[in-house]
Amino acid sequence: MAGRNKQPVALLEAKGKAHLTKEQKEKRREEEVKVPQTEIVAPPYLKGAQRKKFNEYAGLLKRINDENHGEYFTQLDVECLARYILSQDLYLTYTNRLIQAAEEDIDDIKAIQLVQNRAFNQAHQSAASLGLSITSRCKIVIPQKHGDGDGDKDIL
Repeated sequence: MAGRNKQPVALLEAKGKAHLTKEQKEKRREEEVKVPQTEIVAPPYLKGAQRKKFNEYAGLLKRINDENHGEYFTQLDVECLARYILSQDLYLTYTNRLIQAAEEDIDDIKAIQLVQNRAFNQAHQSAASLGLSITSRCKIVIPQKHGDGDGDKDIL
C-alpha cells in the first residue's frame, strides 16, 4: 500500500502476518538496513557524573538488545541519550535554582521557570525517543513468535 512504512520481515513473521513468498521475503531482507552492533561509547563532551549516568542508561538499553536479540539501541542512538543526559542535568540545575530563588524577584523566578520548562521538554522528548518514559515503553512491542496454534486450545 502506498504511504505505509515497510516493516522488517522478522517483525512481520513474529506478528504472524508474513504473507509473502520466500522470494519476496529474501528480497526484503536484502533491502533492510542493518546496523552493526558495536561498543557503545559515551561522547567526549559528557563529563564526570554525566558520563556515569550515560553508562548506566546505555547498559540498561543494551540489556534490552541482548534479551530480545534486537538492534534497539546502537551507537547511532548515543547522541540522543547524551542529549537526554544533558537536558536532564540542566533541568535539575534550574530546579535547584528555583528552590533557592523562592524569595527573589518574581521576574527572576519567571525567567528561571522558562528555562527550566525548556530543559524539561527537551529531556522529556529525548526520553520518549529512547523508550525511557512509561508511556513510550508501553508503545514498544516486542512480538513473540506464534506457535502452531495449539496454545489457543488452552484458552477455550
